[in-house]
Amino acid sequence: MELITLDGTEVLTQEEKSLANTLINKKFEKIKKHLRAEPYLRAMFKKYGKGEEKKKNSIHLSIKASNHNFKSEESGWNFGKTLNNALERIQSEIEHKLH
Repeated sequence: MELITLDGTEVLTQEEKSLANTLINKKFEKIKKHLRAEPYLRAMFKKYGKGEEKKKNSIHLSIKASNHNFKSEESGWNFGKTLNNALERIQSEIEHKLH
């Protein structure tokens, strides 16, 4: 089983996919240090809007590790900022629950 699963990447541009892989891999390494068991991360991406106009991003993250489950959800217009906020929120939740 893969440690990181990305769902909904078909709605992302190539640039957003690259940014998502970079940010998630970088933050996932930091998150793994806080957890004893091997964590599994699932990220789901959605976009909302009509036609070709700018679309709003919705990102849902969940991490499962042994007997702990953590979830984070963010939405916003800027993809990079929204993804970073979701990752920061889930990392903060892990730090608060485990330390």
